[in-house]
Amino acid sequence: MKNTLVKEREFDTCNSHYKIGSDGILRIRKREGDPNIARIQQNVDDVKAELKGEKFLTILNNTGMPYAGKNARLIMLNELPLICKALALVSHDQASSDYAKLFVAISKMPIPVQIFRNDSDAENWLKSLNL
Repeated sequence: MKNTLVKEREFDTCNSHYKIGSDGILRIRKREGDPNIARIQQNVDDVKAELKGEKFLTILNNTGMPYAGKNARLIMLNELPLICKALALVSHDQASSDYAKLFVAISKMPIPVQIFRNDSDAENWLKSLNL
C-alpha cells in the first residue's frame, strides 16, 4: 500500500458507520439491512458527498446482512468503484459469506474484490495490493 498521509475521520449515514483510519483503509459497518432502494441510493449519495471524490482501500463488513435484490446490487456495482480502490468483504457467519460469494460472482466488479472471515486477513490483503 502506498504511504500517504490520511486524515482520520468517522461519519454515519442512514444505515452505516464509516471510519477512515490513519492506515488509509475505509471500514464500513452496516447497522441494518435496508431493502428500500431510495434509502440505499441516499446512503450512497451521502458517502460520496463526505468523501469528495477520494477513493479508499475498503473493508465492508456484511455480517448479518440480508440478501440484496437486483436493484440494490446494481447500485453497489455502479457506486462502490467510485469510492473503493479495492474491496474486502468480511463475513463472520456462513449466510453472509454465501451472500458475499454470490454478489462477487454475479457482479464482476471492476476493482479487486476478495471475501474474508475476519478483519485482520482483509486488512493484510488490502495492504499487500500496493494501490
